[in-house]
Amino acid sequence: DIAELRGTIIMDTLHTVACGMVPTTMPVDMGFKLAGDTIEYCVKHMPRWFPICPEGYDLREHGISAAQEIGFTFALAIAYIDEALKRKLDIDQIAPKVSFTFGAHIDVFEEVAKFRAARRIWANMIKERYNAKDPRSLKLKFHCNTAGSGTFRPQALNNLMRVTLMALSAVLGGCQSLQCVRF
Repeated sequence: DIAELRGTIIMDTLHTVACGMVPTTMPVDMGFKLAGDTIEYCVKHMPRWFPICPEGYDLREHGISAAQEIGFTFALAIAYIDEALKRKLDIDQIAPKVSFTFGAHIDVFEEVAKFRAARRIWANMIKERYNAKDPRSLKLKFHCNTAGSGTFRPQALNNLMRVTLMALSAVLGGCQSLQCVRF
């Protein structure tokens, strides 16, 4: 039964443009419309599926700061939410279906603070900007990848400690899933 399927689609056309990874198979406007179509379909037919996952990890790996990672990723989410709202969906149908991917870097205190601040910003934004009523809409759901840019191939033992600190920051920051990048 399609309504019982669980999963997440990491389809974020806008982030590919921001990272300079412009898709060659489909124009950006068509990719954005496809994302809107996917959100609409999943909200109506696949209640356990996360149809959109704005991707902050790649943005951060391209050299932006922790604060910019959250700001730019939330801007991507706003674009997708606004597109879904144009289709007469309700914010309390859309917001619980948004999940994020962020990077976890080696500055433990900065990263923990980033994730905690992101949860508060998300809740306030969804409540104030979109007037969400369902408490599930206010919850920030996110996956973390440890920073590949923070590891170095010839330093395997040092990388072990680096990735451990990155993972610690993600866990203390409240991520729901974690991938440890290794080199």
